[in-house]
Amino acid sequence: MQKDLKQLQTFEEGGWTTRFINQHQAMLKAYEKAQRSFVLNKNYKQGDTMVRGIDRDFAQELIDKRSAVTKHFIEVQSNLEQQQSIVMTVYPIMSFFIAIVAIVGILLFIHKAIILPLRNLIDKTVEISNGKYVLHMDYPFNDEVGQLSQAITEIKNHIVEAISNISVVK
Repeated sequence: MQKDLKQLQTFEEGGWTTRFINQHQAMLKAYEKAQRSFVLNKNYKQGDTMVRGIDRDFAQELIDKRSAVTKHFIEVQSNLEQQQSIVMTVYPIMSFFIAIVAIVGILLFIHKAIILPLRNLIDKTVEISNGKYVLHMDYPFNDEVGQLSQAITEIKNHIVEAISNISVVK
């Protein structure tokens, strides 16, 4: 944007607007003088000769300036379209990768916080059902999985106590 402003200022460098106004006023004076000559002398050829070609350079300069301004704005528009194209392609791709990373992070969290402790509890419960009662189950948190772990430990302890009571009674 800053570059575009600087380029736009170059169109004004050299006092082009001031020169335009001065040339326009000079041509206006020449046209008025030619018009007075025509009115006084009733000779259109003399008036025409006085002003013929005085606006050619000015008109060409206007055409050149219009071309330069048009070219500049086409370049600016092209740059904006390129930037828009980049934004329309890069941002969705970046958003897609950020979403993938977030999903993977959430899945890893779920795996570590829920699935692994549940698998550990299942394994220990299967071992208890196979008769191994000396297992130690510890889950450091007091959430649902922690409560389940404590309940299974209590069941294991009750089974061990019941077995020891049966052994004593025999």
